[in-house]
Amino acid sequence: MNVSEIIGLKITEIRYNYIYQNEYDMQEFFAYLKLSNGLIIEIPQFFDSKIDRNEKLSKIFSKAKKPNKKCKTEIENQKIIDIHFWFEEEESHMEFKAYLELENGNLVTEMNYGPMGLTTVDLEILTKADFEKFKTTLHKDLQIKSYLIELKNVC
Repeated sequence: MNVSEIIGLKITEIRYNYIYQNEYDMQEFFAYLKLSNGLIIEIPQFFDSKIDRNEKLSKIFSKAKKPNKKCKTEIENQKIIDIHFWFEEEESHMEFKAYLELENGNLVTEMNYGPMGLTTVDLEILTKADFEKFKTTLHKDLQIKSYLIELKNVC
């Protein structure tokens, strides 16, 4: 299925893995989302990518940690209503994950890697207002584009 087909599905459960120090001396964080169609996904990165059932992700999900109650409340049982992807000079950005826009007005993304003690690798939850404010601070070559508004008819 195309990544855009997760729009309209609910996140029924969220889990994560955090590694304080990986083999490259970096922190590492990955969130895993179980959707209302039973599919387990990571937060997407590219607007033209495909998502398929993945047994490896299912195994990772089953062993991953459950987040705190506040995080679960803000994300679980929320419908994905749009996906906002990063672009640099009109090309998909290789470094950042997309923002999932949820029906409660929150946007969710994650930071996957970072040096220990210098960056926060974690799930990031923003309100719509904070997200719009954040977009105004981006470098002129960086953009975040809504799938439904700016990308749907491109591919």
